[in-house]
Amino acid sequence: MSHDEHVKTSGTGRVICPRCGTETNRNAEKLDYSADPSMPSFDPVLGAALMEFHTCPGCTYVVERAARR
Repeated sequence: MSHDEHVKTSGTGRVICPRCGTETNRNAEKLDYSADPSMPSFDPVLGAALMEFHTCPGCTYVVERAARR
């Protein structure tokens, strides 16, 4: 897993696994209090960035990226 990984999305908007090409499942959104304040998803009121976690059902790879607004 790479922090704030840049990945492709399918026509349906689902994240494509960078390892095997399978559409991933969106599992969670979590606050990252260690995030850089210059990140686009950083919320100064919360003092954190909202991150998305997607897991591949094919190879179990986990993708972490900044939440899309």
